[in-house]
Amino acid sequence: MEFYIDGVRQDRISGNVDWQQKSYSISSGSHTVKWRYMKDGSVNSGSDCGWLDKVEFTPSGGDLITSKSGTLSGTGNSYTFSVSGYSTVTVVMAGNENADFDLYAKWGSPPTTSSYDAIGYSSTSLEYFTTSGSGTLYIMVHSYSGSGNWKCWALSGSPGANSGRKSGTLSGTGATATYSLSGSGKGYAFNSGPDGSDFDLYTKWNSPPTTSSYDACGYSSWAQEIAGPASGSGTLYFMVRSYSGSGEYATVALIF
Repeated sequence: MEFYIDGVRQDRISGNVDWQQKSYSISSGSHTVKWRYMKDGSVNSGSDCGWLDKVEFTPSGGDLITSKSGTLSGTGNSYTFSVSGYSTVTVVMAGNENADFDLYAKWGSPPTTSSYDAIGYSSTSLEYFTTSGSGTLYIMVHSYSGSGNWKCWALSGSPGANSGRKSGTLSGTGATATYSLSGSGKGYAFNSGPDGSDFDLYTKWNSPPTTSSYDACGYSSWAQEIAGPASGSGTLYFMVRSYSGSGEYATVALIF
């Protein structure tokens, strides 16, 4: 009995052996797995077969499932989208920090502000949570007050390290704020900021990033950014920087 990944034999057993549990890592992308039983021609005894049971595939956490962006027109306005095929999902939303946007999710049906399985509703417009279930997960970005831009990301799995939400004010162009988080795996940082300013986001493993030295960065024309993934181990530094403008920000780093 042999096991192959992409045509390369990984393991084999022969003779009368008891059940064995085996685990293998597979990189991202499309792959072919194959189990092969071969019968010799000289001996006819026992069951003359190979047994295979309970094949499970567990995707690694920290893969970006989807990202959405848009504008909420005012208090009470919302946008809902869905993802399927994952049992544990981490959702992060970054919105206009001149407003207060909240985040809701529900398994199996669209959430409302009174019916949901997970909610993020701080006084900032940076919200995030991890939720587990089955079927389709519906995600809603909702304006508790105000209007403006938002971005939302759904990632597989649950982070093993979480910096917690950090917030403050950037005084003007070139101003920065740097934080850190220890762990190992795929590192992400997320930032919300005020519409009308352009805040950027940088991450680097084991030393503070600069605008010319970093492992990942987010530098769109908006103040809402994602930086990652960047895989590493040790200390993940993440820096919020004003490319132009001033105002409040909220940021968080997650390591999967």
